[in-house]
Amino acid sequence: MRLTELMANASVVSTKLPADPDISGLSCDSRAVKPGFLFAALKGSRVDGTNFIDDALSRGATALLMGTAGLVGPDARNVTVPVLAEPNPRRSYAHLAAQFYPGQPPSIAAVTGTNGKSSVVSFLRQIWNLNGRSAASLGTLGLESASESVPLSLTTPDPAVIHGELARLSAAGIDSLAIEASSHGLDQYRIDGVNVTVAGFTNISRDHLDYHGTLEKYLSAKVRLFDEVMEAPGVAVLNRDSSCYSQLIAVCRERHHRVIGYGSVVKEDTRNFESISLIDVTPMPFGLHLTIGYGGQSEGVDVSLVGQFQAENLLCAIGLAMADGIPFHAAVESVSHIVGVRGRMELVGQSWSGASVYVDYAHTPEALENALGALRFHFGG
Repeated sequence: MRLTELMANASVVSTKLPADPDISGLSCDSRAVKPGFLFAALKGSRVDGTNFIDDALSRGATALLMGTAGLVGPDARNVTVPVLAEPNPRRSYAHLAAQFYPGQPPSIAAVTGTNGKSSVVSFLRQIWNLNGRSAASLGTLGLESASESVPLSLTTPDPAVIHGELARLSAAGIDSLAIEASSHGLDQYRIDGVNVTVAGFTNISRDHLDYHGTLEKYLSAKVRLFDEVMEAPGVAVLNRDSSCYSQLIAVCRERHHRVIGYGSVVKEDTRNFESISLIDVTPMPFGLHLTIGYGGQSEGVDVSLVGQFQAENLLCAIGLAMADGIPFHAAVESVSHIVGVRGRMELVGQSWSGASVYVDYAHTPEALENALGALRFHFGG
């Protein structure tokens, strides 16, 4: 694909290029560059990609992407390949990747929040599969579908990786994809160019402040999913019990998104948004009995998941499935067949005394509190 062809629909504004080379690939890691690649020299919080331009060129890069400062001094004289100097090179890189790897599953749901993302995308994938869809999920646990499980290095991978996988999944007949949208990934524009039509929000608590600096900036990164990434009008599935629900509602109203609220409190949203409510949750030795309400209907269902917080994750997945056309009854009935996620309140065995042994990935204070409270909810003592 010619560079100008790649740029045509990728929000790239650079002009007066000295050449129009064929582009055979894209990467922001100079070590992965091969002959004919475009190298994105991106500045990070710890590493400046412009320091690796010489390495990329020595490996055969035929075009460069960087910020508007471009190349100056001796560096400029030594570079003869086209240089795309963009005001937002990370966003441009994502859109270039989307153009280079055309083809995406027609239905893509993205999920953000501090805790619960991995569970929600897994549950949604299973609901889709149980209702006749060919579905996959992408996130912390890797790329998973009925036919494969492929590990990935990041919750939200590099744009070239994401769009390469989306094109491959589309060609393989996957029609529905659930993807985790981490705060890092959103802040760094990694999923820009992904045709998200449904988006979910789980919860917010203190996390990744070493990167974002403040809770406000952390939340702002998450809000990008609804404010900038998801196509308008889309469908937002929001945790009604979250402290930032009103802020998210305001963003979604501005963008004309349809909103489905969910939560553990039984109430109808006074702003005329749809509501999914957890009417009752009863612990069983190795699962939960849930009563779920929506639009004057209520359904009871047994699930083989431990922890009341998993009920909230299920409600989010049900809301996302409904947003994508699965009827309420069918979505709720499907969760009776859902299996838990690896490393998320996962029963791995019993001790010599008969005590159950669980593994959980809890890595924030709130997640650890939820994990311990989940076990007490079921077993007491």
